[in-house]
Amino acid sequence: MVEEETTLETFVNMQASVKNWGELLIATGGAYKPPKCFYHLISFEWDRKGQWSYASNHDKEEYQLVVPMPDGSEAEIDHLPVTESRETLGVWSAPVGTAEGAMTRIKTKAQEWIDRAKEGKLRRRDVWFMLDCQFWLRVGYGLCCNMAPYSELENGLRKQYCELIPIGGVSKLLMHYGCKSRGLSRSRIRDEIETRSPSRLVGLISRDFEIGSST
Repeated sequence: MVEEETTLETFVNMQASVKNWGELLIATGGAYKPPKCFYHLISFEWDRKGQWSYASNHDKEEYQLVVPMPDGSEAEIDHLPVTESRETLGVWSAPVGTAEGAMTRIKTKAQEWIDRAKEGKLRRRDVWFMLDCQFWLRVGYGLCCNMAPYSELENGLRKQYCELIPIGGVSKLLMHYGCKSRGLSRSRIRDEIETRSPSRLVGLISRDFEIGSST
């Protein structure tokens, strides 16, 4: 930033930008959908020792953004604390960098798939085939875009994967030993994290954009 702004000045500029964009949408036949809109207003506070912390701007009514609607009214949108995660482009994230929301969503997707697999009474070979073609495709995107520490990512799906293994025909004794030693579950989840993240990064780097080629 060329010049420093106070929190209030930043909010005023945000509101002006949101209003201008909303009016352009209305002029072209579109409109904001308030339930899908949210924002974080981030600023910092310092104590006497020079330690910083996030200011609780979400608690202040004067920092409430509104969006213009086609009927001429204005609608409030969610002002979230910096610790709250929301989904953006398929990834759950929060300004503070916490991965709790993303991990919860990944576990939910994994558990939903496992529950359907149990109800479907699939053959063992079908379970392992669908594990590669469905299960990891559902949770893989969240894994490689997640900012959680490696150990947290690795252990995040251990419970779900150990619940999935018996459906594929692995004996209870072997499954028990593998999950206790974190062998069966750890190796596969680790492989997914290590292979999907570089692959997605390479795909983005080698992609051609309208403003020029990245190669």
